[in-house]
Amino acid sequence: MGYQPYVGVPGGGHQFCVLRLSLHCDQRRGPAVLFARTEFRSKALRKGIAVLSPAALGVYIIHVHPLVWNYVLRDCLTFAAAYPVWRMLLWVVALAFGIYLICSLIDVVRIRLFQAIGVPVLCRKLDGWIAGIQRESPRPPEET
Repeated sequence: MGYQPYVGVPGGGHQFCVLRLSLHCDQRRGPAVLFARTEFRSKALRKGIAVLSPAALGVYIIHVHPLVWNYVLRDCLTFAAAYPVWRMLLWVVALAFGIYLICSLIDVVRIRLFQAIGVPVLCRKLDGWIAGIQRESPRPPEET
């Protein structure tokens, strides 16, 4: 696990430090495995999960991209450091929710656009072509 410290001075003049923790994928696999076989009774909840789950990786990729981090998100909460803790926490939660929704919307649009221009069909054809090459290629002689 690595960290990237960022020290800033908000409008109030108080210095603060934010640590961005970087976790490897295998350390975050636990919750996904825990909820993989969970069944939800609510049809609306199932539909919402079905729409947003393919976009979850896109949310991560978009919001940690260096351009998005450096030019959009890096200093977006510096103003909240001057507020009382409860109000600052509300801003943090609201921003996290907003980032998730905006990035999900961007990725859902990307998914629909790729479907409209036929990327999944092209990927299946390419996969079949590669599998055919693998079946046709002669196996190397076994060493004795």
